[in-house]
Amino acid sequence: HGLIGLVELLIVVWLAWATVQLSGQSFMPIVRGAYAAFWTYFIMVLIPQFWVMIGRTETIGYVNGLAQLFERHWIGRDDFYQAGSYVTTQMRLNGFEPEAPFLAILIGVVFLPIFMMGVRQSLIVWRRPGVTNTLLLWVTLINAWLVLLAAKTTTGMLLVFVSVLLMLVTGLGMQRVALLIIAASGVGIGYGLYQYLPGVHDMFTRFLLEKHGTENRLGGTIGLLKTIMQHPLFGVGYGFESPYIVENVPSWSKTNLEYQNVYAVYGFPILSGFLGWFARFGLVLVLPMLYIVVQRFKVAWQDQNTVSWAYMYFVVLALMTSMFTFSVFAWPVLIVWFVCQRKSGPMDYNE
Repeated sequence: HGLIGLVELLIVVWLAWATVQLSGQSFMPIVRGAYAAFWTYFIMVLIPQFWVMIGRTETIGYVNGLAQLFERHWIGRDDFYQAGSYVTTQMRLNGFEPEAPFLAILIGVVFLPIFMMGVRQSLIVWRRPGVTNTLLLWVTLINAWLVLLAAKTTTGMLLVFVSVLLMLVTGLGMQRVALLIIAASGVGIGYGLYQYLPGVHDMFTRFLLEKHGTENRLGGTIGLLKTIMQHPLFGVGYGFESPYIVENVPSWSKTNLEYQNVYAVYGFPILSGFLGWFARFGLVLVLPMLYIVVQRFKVAWQDQNTVSWAYMYFVVLALMTSMFTFSVFAWPVLIVWFVCQRKSGPMDYNE
């Protein structure tokens, strides 16, 4: 199983690299493709799911029908999808990912760095400079933030906070003023909704302020740390980590129903992507890769062109997200990684 998984992983990495290599040097087709893909995804998938999430029934058949075709399901977690799809069961956006945090990762790591870069660099995404183009840049960025909040997950909320903070630190002139106005308005509206709307109050309480059910995440983190200390140099291998995590998780984290009904039966997943890299591949492989990322980051900081800003935003958000459940080898993440590495040649304009 582990060997087959490793071969599949290598094929996926190669295909992502080859796809980017064949797409040429220009960065702008990638940027425009990201905007087009996001809005198509938003209209065709996320809006119908949001309609279900707020209690409307008109799009349930449409959502459940698409879920039968495209939604990925976790083995042993039928309780997530028993009403026909994740959103109709859990009342949380997932964009047909296995669960809500993976939608947050998709939006926050794949799309958000490009949208942040677009606003900072005032890219001409729509035909020519002007109000329409500026509105497209800002509305797309704000919509991405709203999707992250609607996912009702700690990962999404943290991505919104960190990305807004990054934009405030790296933004230019009036961009910072606009961001401060948006942030202040968002906080004010959010506080009002938190005080007077039970659904919003419940969302922030359950997923941020008084988050429960953290035994498996904390126990799994401890299990990963012990596994790393036992096998520091070369790790335990790709696909072989679950038995080691189960062996090393503390006994107090094994008393909850999720562990007993799912993890003890189907295996313990990696709940911290960053630690999972070290547990799987060891210091010998991971440290050189991190060194490459850091060195490339230094070069990007010196260049500070369009591609560089996309790369820097991507690295910061990806590393932050990797503290939680995160697959660095997911196809969209690999595409963005190779795009940021490869697309350093001439652009159509304003690089």
